[in-house]
Amino acid sequence: INLSRLFAGANPNRFFEVYGFLGPQISVAKSQNVDVTISADGTSQSMAPAGEAEMRARIGASAGLGLKFNINTKWAIDVEARGAIAPSIFGNISSHRKAEGTGMLTAGVSYIFGGKKFVPVSKIDEDAVNAEINRYRSELAQAQADLANCKNALANAKPEVKEVTKEVEVAGPRAIFFKIGSARLDDYGKVNIELAAKILKANPDKKYKVAGYADKATGSASWNQKLSEKRAQVVYDALIAQGVDKDQLELVGFGGTANMFGKNFLNRVVILE
Repeated sequence: INLSRLFAGANPNRFFEVYGFLGPQISVAKSQNVDVTISADGTSQSMAPAGEAEMRARIGASAGLGLKFNINTKWAIDVEARGAIAPSIFGNISSHRKAEGTGMLTAGVSYIFGGKKFVPVSKIDEDAVNAEINRYRSELAQAQADLANCKNALANAKPEVKEVTKEVEVAGPRAIFFKIGSARLDDYGKVNIELAAKILKANPDKKYKVAGYADKATGSASWNQKLSEKRAQVVYDALIAQGVDKDQLELVGFGGTANMFGKNFLNRVVILE
């Protein structure tokens, strides 16, 4: 596990990285029975091999810490300190050596074919988002003013039958964007959902699709499918929390798609339509 990325985040320009590892280890060694001869006076003893040496495999555990120095996008220098422990080759014969430990310090180089490739995280144009929010606020204020005028006109109308037609705004397609690899709503997305929820609740007979997408250029197909479903679920739950009837919503994840809006990062989106 790359500890540098875990605690400090991904950085394509990082020169120094720390990683740790843990896993099983198999070691093979030979052992041989011996005949022990003790002198008559008990002051000395001698040993002589008895039978053929036996090859034994032992399963133990290995763990360590590594340092990686990234020279460029393809080459790196690695230094690793490793420790391991396994059952003793002598088994239960020895009462003092039930296990054997080993240590190792290694250094080498690693080469990445094709080099490291990082997909930059594109920032959302805040001015464009704010302009969109202000536009919806202006439209909502105008709709409320029109409704008030309509009520006043009806109250002051002469007692005659008149058909009044009021055009009600229906929510058009809306896009809620996400950061790379994330299914968490930011503040811009929450505002967009809140505005959409008001219109959805005002049109309870309308059905809407909550469609999640992911960036095909980043991640595997299975990961992108799960990520698109998570993003759609987050928007769906947020709309329900705002009081939208769940029967108005259809939830679907389309996985990774390519260039729906001309740029890959714009595919990290949930579209409500």
